[in-house]
Amino acid sequence: MNHEIPILNDLLVVILFSLPVLFLFGRIGLSPVVGFIAAGILIGPHGLGLVRSIGSVEIAAEIGVVLLLFMVGLELSLSGMAMTPWRIYLTAVLQVLATTAAGFSAGMLLELGSGAAIVIGFALAVSSSAIVLKGLVDKGEIHTPLGRGVVTICVVQDFAIVPMMLVVSILVGDHTDLNAIGLQVIKVTALLSVLYLFGRFILPALMNWMVDMRSREIFLLFTI
Repeated sequence: MNHEIPILNDLLVVILFSLPVLFLFGRIGLSPVVGFIAAGILIGPHGLGLVRSIGSVEIAAEIGVVLLLFMVGLELSLSGMAMTPWRIYLTAVLQVLATTAAGFSAGMLLELGSGAAIVIGFALAVSSSAIVLKGLVDKGEIHTPLGRGVVTICVVQDFAIVPMMLVVSILVGDHTDLNAIGLQVIKVTALLSVLYLFGRFILPALMNWMVDMRSREIFLLFTI
């Protein structure tokens, strides 16, 4: 009976190839993110083709991104972001608008059509918060004035994705249900509000209660 599990084999291949690539890129002073991308290109279907279960690896990658964002979130502070000068927020908004306009203009010059040009502008206007914030954490600059400014710009870009998705949904088809989209926006806003209130008022009380209990098991179960 064949008990081979493809995802375990693929993950082993990813680890074995990533380690020497990351070591090489570290020696020449490049970011580990670039090393992971290079390793993916090398062993992926367009390279050596050593990874077979692409879907499973994608799921593992998504879990890794979630954990990365969680780790970055531990380093962030809402009070620190509140201290960010308003000029940084204005700069972030102007950056999104200007980059979107530049991408749209480039798409129109290339005669790609207005819909494709808008999508290109949106894609150029936002960056990967996970990669940017991870870089700041690794360099110990997340709490510096520069780090707070970069975090603010990333947060503004993330919020800008919501109206961008609405516009793209409208462009995709003529039968877009705007009421359903509006309902989703309301749900997301309500969820964020609940999470903020939970983290601001309820979570500290729970943490104090667990400290008073002095039980590792309770703390471990709560963390999971």
